[in-house]
Amino acid sequence: MGNGYEREREALGARLRDLRRRTGLNGVAFADLLGWAQSKVSRLELGRQTATESDVTAWVQATGAPAGLADELLTLLRSIEAEYVTWKRDLRVGVRSKQRAFAGLEARVSRIRGVETCVVPGLLQTAEYARYRIAEMPALHAVPEDVDQAVAMRMQRQQVIYDPTKTFHFLLLEPVLHNRLCPDEVLAGQLDRLLAASHLANLTLGIVPLTARLPFAPLNGWWIFDDGLVTFETVAAEVHLRDPAEIELYVNAFEQLAGVALHDGGARRVIDRVASDLRRE
Repeated sequence: MGNGYEREREALGARLRDLRRRTGLNGVAFADLLGWAQSKVSRLELGRQTATESDVTAWVQATGAPAGLADELLTLLRSIEAEYVTWKRDLRVGVRSKQRAFAGLEARVSRIRGVETCVVPGLLQTAEYARYRIAEMPALHAVPEDVDQAVAMRMQRQQVIYDPTKTFHFLLLEPVLHNRLCPDEVLAGQLDRLLAASHLANLTLGIVPLTARLPFAPLNGWWIFDDGLVTFETVAAEVHLRDPAEIELYVNAFEQLAGVALHDGGARRVIDRVASDLRRE
């Protein structure tokens, strides 16, 4: 079974398909009527592509359905868009705005748990490491480049980890410590930063070592905010999950990974070892 946004996209596709069938037109003829490729009609009906508002409006008009139905389908579409937010759309005014949105979310919750399989969590990044990470976004998604402002905002966000009323538990797979996403000297400083953060009283840092027997394949990282929201990122988008059953699944997965992670002194020993190897190189 897919995620919530996938099910909603499929539900919208089914509604569109039902409207098209009422016209008596097959997919090819309906695509011709709209001036679209037949493959687009197929992808929309199967929920493999998210419709735009103009797509939905044109579809309803082409079927001769009441205008009120278009409003209903547009409401469903906006619900999907709230759960599946493309980076292209989310970063259309620059990267700093996204950092501000993260800060607002982090301020509203009291417990944050996160799994990272590739990168150091933003709340634990040095300014130098953050600069290399943030600079990837404008280059990859062709959005406005405001890297300096975004880095400053990310550093401001980090004040939240010193709030004693909040708790944090981060799990990093060991490759996070090795990945060369920046120059070696920047990575060395980042490892030192992780060591320092591991001593914070309200923050738990776990490292899943390369030698750990993994309970499942963690294909991507994810973040749990209190028990009401899970987010994860893909190359194309950020996904938000609010369904209680899905949140429970991610909480359970987090706990399974935490069970094979090294914490406290064990985590620091792994970081020290990686830092020592880096210095020797």
